[in-house]
Amino acid sequence: GTFSVVPKPFKQCLIVMAFEPTVNLYVPICYVLVQDKSQDMYWRVLNELIILSSRKLVPGNVTYDIEVALINAALEQFPAPIS
Repeated sequence: GTFSVVPKPFKQCLIVMAFEPTVNLYVPICYVLVQDKSQDMYWRVLNELIILSSRKLVPGNVTYDIEVALINAALEQFPAPIS
């Protein structure tokens, strides 16, 4: 985890990655320092990414850890199938 390396007052470094099939690699596209791990915080991060991408951020699938707040926020932002 990234919990021990983030500066206070942050709680986590959220890393958003995209799969690049031409090189068969996951590439980090965004690092976000978040102050809490609530569903609302994750929702706002995902919403900002959607806005910054001019609404072109439409993932074919989303993979994440077992954090329930992140799962719920992703389900709200990306209602398509999520793994």
